[in-house]
Amino acid sequence: MVLLHGGQVFVLEFKMAAEGETAEQATERALAQIRDRRYADKYRDRDEPIHFVSAVFGRKERNLLAVKAERI
Repeated sequence: MVLLHGGQVFVLEFKMAAEGETAEQATERALAQIRDRRYADKYRDRDEPIHFVSAVFGRKERNLLAVKAERI
């Protein structure tokens, strides 16, 4: 999901934590997917700050476990 707001670009990836995976591992996996698949490339010419955001949910908890963001 991409959100354009307030002169900034937010590239979000939502993940369900895998069995035995920590929330930290899942957030890193989501951020890696954003980078590897180059989701932000088509927004780079906007000359606006770009943020990668990963949100991880737990299957058992049925709730948000962690959010991690980085500005590129």
